[in-house]
Amino acid sequence: MKKSLIHNVANQLQWQTYQQLELLPNSVENPQAKTAKFALGLDLVWRLLIIALTKELIYQDQQVEYLERCWAFDFEENNSTNSQTLQKLWTLIK
Repeated sequence: MKKSLIHNVANQLQWQTYQQLELLPNSVENPQAKTAKFALGLDLVWRLLIIALTKELIYQDQQVEYLERCWAFDFEENNSTNSQTLQKLWTLIK
């Protein structure tokens, strides 16, 4: 109950700020104030789904970038010194 009250107050403050910045008249109502409890549940599920998909996308992008760095890396240089080897290792890890 307390969380809900805090959320409502924060939502109202955000709406007022938005209303002032966009020069909306007071007759325009906050669209989130009319949200039903059922819609709130759907909103939560939707947000969790978007967060999960975003994390998965970021993880896949990181994997692709790592593989591209590995493929671009020239492993067959025979005359490399220790510092060059460490530098190449650092390039792969980045």
